Amino acid sequence: MEVKIKRILLFSALILYYLLTRLWGISGAMNEYFDYDEGTYLLIARFINHGILPYRDVIAVHPPFYYYLLALWMRIFGDSYVVGRSLSVVLGLAAVYVAYLTGRELRDWKLGALFATLIALDPVMVQMNSLAFHETSIELFTLLSLHSFVRYFKGGGLKQAYISLFWAGLGTTSKFTIIPYAVALYFAILFLEMRESRRHLEGVSRAFLSRKQVYILLGSYALLVSLFVSVVVLFPSDFLRGILIVPGVHGVETIGQLISVGVFLVLWSTLTVYAFRIRYMHPLLETCRELIGGLYPALKLALALIVPKLIVEVPLGLLVSRDYVRQTYLSQSARYAPIINPFEYMDFILKNLRNGKPDYLITRVPLLLLLFLLFLALARGKKPNAPIALKTLLVFSFISYFLVFPIVPIQRFLYPFFLVLYITVLYSLLEINVGRRTFAGFLIVSIIILGSAATGMAYSFPRGKLLIAWASHSRELRDDLGGYITSHSLRNGTYLSMNPFNAYYLHLPVNPRYLDVFGITYLERGNLLGKAFNSSNYVLISTWTYAMMEASPVFRERFGELISYCRQNCTLLFGGSYERGDVMELYTRTGFPKNVSFSPYFGKVRLWLGDRELGYLSIHNESSVLIKRTGSGEYLLRVKVKGKTLEFRAIQSSGGVEFLFPNATLVTLEFAEPAVVMKGSSLAGVGQGGTFRVYLARRSLEVDVKGTIERIGEKKVVVRCSSLGLRS
Repeated sequence: MEVKIKRILLFSALILYYLLTRLWGISGAMNEYFDYDEGTYLLIARFINHGILPYRDVIAVHPPFYYYLLALWMRIFGDSYVVGRSLSVVLGLAAVYVAYLTGRELRDWKLGALFATLIALDPVMVQMNSLAFHETSIELFTLLSLHSFVRYFKGGGLKQAYISLFWAGLGTTSKFTIIPYAVALYFAILFLEMRESRRHLEGVSRAFLSRKQVYILLGSYALLVSLFVSVVVLFPSDFLRGILIVPGVHGVETIGQLISVGVFLVLWSTLTVYAFRIRYMHPLLETCRELIGGLYPALKLALALIVPKLIVEVPLGLLVSRDYVRQTYLSQSARYAPIINPFEYMDFILKNLRNGKPDYLITRVPLLLLLFLLFLALARGKKPNAPIALKTLLVFSFISYFLVFPIVPIQRFLYPFFLVLYITVLYSLLEINVGRRTFAGFLIVSIIILGSAATGMAYSFPRGKLLIAWASHSRELRDDLGGYITSHSLRNGTYLSMNPFNAYYLHLPVNPRYLDVFGITYLERGNLLGKAFNSSNYVLISTWTYAMMEASPVFRERFGELISYCRQNCTLLFGGSYERGDVMELYTRTGFPKNVSFSPYFGKVRLWLGDRELGYLSIHNESSVLIKRTGSGEYLLRVKVKGKTLEFRAIQSSGGVEFLFPNATLVTLEFAEPAVVMKGSSLAGVGQGGTFRVYLARRSLEVDVKGTIERIGEKKVVVRCSSLGLRS
């Protein structure tokens, strides 16, 4: 009875911690850098509840299960982002329970408790379980599949294998990131069912999962480095230096660098075959014979995987639109090169350590912690072991995720693989005989480290305290914009919202087909972004847009063209920005061509000369700026200066813009490039006023100051004035 009470208290504490970390920011936390996907899924769910279907009316890039589950949930409990996020909280809690059942089934309640604790404290799921994302459904389906897989190889028979494949197949109807796991599961069961092949699996797992493999990997890297150094010294050239990189230590950035990846894989595989004295031809032939002779059982297993896909995707996808397969699967196929995944994953860790950004490694903490415990056991001469079936699934999952499928190596996309890895390592560690005190010590230290990372993700990340991108004023800007739209009766017409969450949160009318700007720009063929722009009355540009432009040349080009056109030819209705980069801009497509225009960015007034950035206008380095159109060509600007609010006006015309201040104000013009300030035919000086001409590289600007120049620098002009006119 006392043991039972301890277990109840343990699981009560775990559930309480889970709910606290997941519910902490569910209602208030908004992040323009991250909530794009949430907005897409929430809008699609809203559309479904109004008879507007994905694939037919909306370009959607994921299978239908999660869309319809979210739509049903919101139909029952209400249409809001809090309700949408609460679905993930519930699914995640169910996943923690299934993790416990899986561990208990595999070994005992201790493994179940450890596995459930690891899932509850995993920082990546602390984040995912609090958002309206597919990942929590993938977490649950993977664990349900793992539970049945464990029951299968523990003596449950083929029935449990079919159930395991069914859960994995159902997961593939939610998001494609579980497909590599499903394929790995299928082949693992298939090989385990073949007598001769099962005999060879022990040798394969021993070659991949052993202490000797650590030495082989280190030896492969040592040989690779010495080989590349010799080649470059013998044939010195920048071309070879650019191609001959060390995969994992350096990122793979060009096609030519795939040569280095290939050389490493050849060295590693050769050394593995040599070190383990692997004879692969005979086992390979035996396996092929068994596969050919066992086509019927293989087909039955495949049906268990395919049937749930047919049940869900035929009526909700294929029968809805003939374009379904291309939208959901074919468009994703060229998104990433799979063979570089393990090296990119390793490079990500090393790069952020080198750059002094450990914050970005928060989702890797469980992996690093388990690897430490595993390596410590190996260093002490222990031989951690796990069931052959589990090791087989782990090896096949690694091959699927890191070498075969084009999955971007982000932790949440690879999560099914890590669930298999976590339970395998935990089982292996528990099989090692250590004293109670030693075990308790490592357990306490591990929980402290992992709990700190999880709590930091739940508490510090939503407050914008980490280096991970966070737009602290997302909700504030959205509420300000919503008030402006309502007060100016701007709800008639169609919006092109570059971040769909803005449209969802503010209940803005959008063209359903073009709600996913990322999908239509990056994954779709043709100029669908241009069509989306032409079919809209308003364009809403925000933080996410600029973040994507910095991250990808594709978006820098295509989004840049759209934004440049808006600045020069459309009318800015509303703008807001804060010093950390949060930004919101609303344009109406009606307007006139402008030579000099302005917009908000990084808490300042950003100036444009045609389609090129001119610089910034700031007042005492203000921390925020809000711009509202009050009439034809007239604007009210509000900036915060040392905790106080200053308001001034701006008048936009085709020739330029004039800023009008309530009194003599110290204003800084900060140019994007070195500038020469002329007064007539001579250099301007401090104390002068009137009209000046600023000469920049290949362009010039006329500045009309009602006041005096206070200071002139290489890229700055500080004036004290009551009005400031800028004309090209």
